[in-house]
Amino acid sequence: MERGRALLALVLLDASRFGASYRVTGTQPFGALSRGPQAARRHLHVVSAFTHGSLPTAFDLASELGTLPVATASWESFLKHMCLDPQFQQNWGRKPVKFEAGFDLAKGAFDMEDVKLAVPYMPGQFTAHGVEAQGGIYNQPFPEDFDFSQLESTMRDSTVVLLNAGFCVPEVAAVAQAALQATQLPIWLNIYLTTPGLVRSTQLHTDKQDVILVQTTGRKRWRVYAPPAPSVSPWLDPFARGKGTDAMEAREEDLLVDTVMKPGDVMYIPAAFPHVTDTVNVASSSASDSDSEEEEEEASVHLTIGVDTHLWGLNYATMREVALRRKKQTALINGNQNLNTLAPEAWGRLHESLPLGFLAAPVLSQALQDAAAAGSAAGSAGSAVGKLPRPSQRRAAVSEPLLVRAMALGCAARMRSAEPGRWANPATGGSSDEDDAALAKELDLEAVASEMLRHYRRVLRVQQRIHVDTSAGPHLDPVGGGGAGSSFEPRGRATLERIGPLMDELDAAMDQVNGKLPAADATAGAGGGGLAGNKAGAKSKEPAGAASKGGFSSAKKKAAKGGRKRK
Repeated sequence: MERGRALLALVLLDASRFGASYRVTGTQPFGALSRGPQAARRHLHVVSAFTHGSLPTAFDLASELGTLPVATASWESFLKHMCLDPQFQQNWGRKPVKFEAGFDLAKGAFDMEDVKLAVPYMPGQFTAHGVEAQGGIYNQPFPEDFDFSQLESTMRDSTVVLLNAGFCVPEVAAVAQAALQATQLPIWLNIYLTTPGLVRSTQLHTDKQDVILVQTTGRKRWRVYAPPAPSVSPWLDPFARGKGTDAMEAREEDLLVDTVMKPGDVMYIPAAFPHVTDTVNVASSSASDSDSEEEEEEASVHLTIGVDTHLWGLNYATMREVALRRKKQTALINGNQNLNTLAPEAWGRLHESLPLGFLAAPVLSQALQDAAAAGSAAGSAGSAVGKLPRPSQRRAAVSEPLLVRAMALGCAARMRSAEPGRWANPATGGSSDEDDAALAKELDLEAVASEMLRHYRRVLRVQQRIHVDTSAGPHLDPVGGGGAGSSFEPRGRATLERIGPLMDELDAAMDQVNGKLPAADATAGAGGGGLAGNKAGAKSKEPAGAASKGGFSSAKKKAAKGGRKRK
């Protein structure tokens, strides 16, 4: 491997047994989003999986700062076990992780028959397929009252996606809510449908979401690459590469993962990591894989559970921008350059997710002892903490300030690292923890952290309302008596009317963080067409009539031949 590159391990977990161990299955070159050279040079061999101890309780503490639980037990349990594992937390944003054949419940959980039932719920603008137009690759939305036969016909030549299915389809909304409850982070759940033998299911591209892929039927090959340094093309969004006319080129030396997803497989891919898919090279080389032939002939259906910290500004880069805007200071680097011009390590640290949801558990572990001590002291002294009616509220009264302080210091440290000259303290040489505290005080970063925490809660609560409302129905009534020739009345328009006001609330919440709305207007539900209400068109500029959720291609299907090898 080239000099100067370091090894990171892709870890593989047989999650059918929660006491299993990770196994190294590949190596990863040091990419733009890793924490740093020292962490990167550690080659992971064997680490324990799903370590128990204080973290589950800390996770519960993190959940109390988010939203109330709505349980979908089996999905939530599996996803929560993933989130609780310290190694998974450490890999977040840094390494792909595959859980192979570990989630039996997912096998066949959503197939093409389920898609047929889901179609009537889907607005045409939320259902798209890849097209090549104007020298680029874009998503073409379906007509408003499309039906299943149109979807099947389109799948002959391109992948089809049910965008925002977690907001639209009752059964999928229940899974989306389980994912929200497990991660305690915003979720956007899509469903991808690809026929066997498609040479290019998606072109090489990046996404703004950290994604958890759950394969339910069929097979699909995934190749994941190390992200290019943002400074190579600073005018392009690192979270939206490979879309429209921005064609990415795969470099063999950057290949991190080359794997076939089978029913029950789960894989995590960090945001901004380029990936490409096909359904051609999916054959199994294992004689013991008795399901291989049948699965190869089935349409590939997978759920993409998008964990949307970056879309909703729940990262240090946005927190920095909010803080500087409050102080009427420029957010440009050196006064005239965007963040993409930073060195990869500095860029990656600024774009790390804030310690919210399950990512807050390590920070909040220390709060457990503090909360217990505070509760004991409050009980004897009769303080305000002791008067709170519920234990969770007493704990939150102690843990929230701790989390706010950690976010403030974390933001200050990243800002000083990105612009040492701008924030240097001549008295200390700009290298001490005291400098972080001084900068946090100068920019009032604890107040900004509190604002980010309120924004995070607002987004979660609105999403939960959408999930719960959708999962409760209304259920479909067959037209034609329910027999073999029955169909279902399209309800896409009704779906938009139902979720539209709530998506407007998400828009307003993001507009407030971006400084476009005062705090009092953030829950007014005003102004559609923003980041949330127009999510299907928010990620890149598209030609007229195209949906923008990139990553699709209309490449023609290669004729299926026997003896295809799984690579």
